[in-house]
Amino acid sequence: MRRTCWLIPALLGACGSTPAPAPSGLDTGGAAISIQIVPPRATDRHYATAIVFAKLGEDGDATRATEYVTAEVSRSNVVYALDLAPGRYAPVVAKDSRKGQHHTTFLPADLIRSSVIEVVPGAVTSLGRASVRILPFTNSPDEAQVFYQRRLGPNWGRASVAQRLFLSKLYHNGKKPRHAKDDEVVRENVRKYVEPSGWTVR
Repeated sequence: MRRTCWLIPALLGACGSTPAPAPSGLDTGGAAISIQIVPPRATDRHYATAIVFAKLGEDGDATRATEYVTAEVSRSNVVYALDLAPGRYAPVVAKDSRKGQHHTTFLPADLIRSSVIEVVPGAVTSLGRASVRILPFTNSPDEAQVFYQRRLGPNWGRASVAQRLFLSKLYHNGKKPRHAKDDEVVRENVRKYVEPSGWTVR
C-alpha cells in the first residue's frame, strides 16, 4: 500500500520561510533525512527531493516491507515525512531530478537497516545525512534492492528493448553508503523548519 505524505505545491516549496505543517493529531510523528546521490564518474552531485519510506511489518524486516509513504517535502536538501502513523519506518527509495529527468535510486540494505526509526508522537526524528553512489539498475542489486525493485520499480516484463534501455538510465542501485546519523547541520535545519509549527526534534 502506498500513500503520499504532505504534498505541497512547487510554489510553496520554493519559499524557504514557509513553516512546516503542524501535527494533525496527537499520535503522529515524522522523520527527516538528507540523502546525496553521487553519479558514477561525475563531478556534480544531487540531493534527493523525495523519499519513499517503508513501514515495517510485524517481522521487523526493513528490507521486505510492503506498506509505503512517499515524502515530497524538501527544504535545504532535507526531505521530510510528516504526520506518520505510529510504527517503525525506514527509507528505501530516493528520488531526484537531473536535467529535467526524474531519477529513482533503490537504497542499499545496509543504509536501510541503519535508518530504522520508531515514530514518536509530536516529534520529527532526524536521520542525519547519507550518501550513496549509483550503479545501473541491473548491476549487482542486494536483497533489499531486488525486493523493492519488484514492488516499486518498472514492469520490465512488459517493456520493449527500447523502453528498457531508456528506463535503465533513470533507475539505479545505491552502493557504498555513508551515513552520519548525528549530523548537526541537518539537525539544525530540521529544527528551524519544524519547531515553529509545534514539532519537537529527536
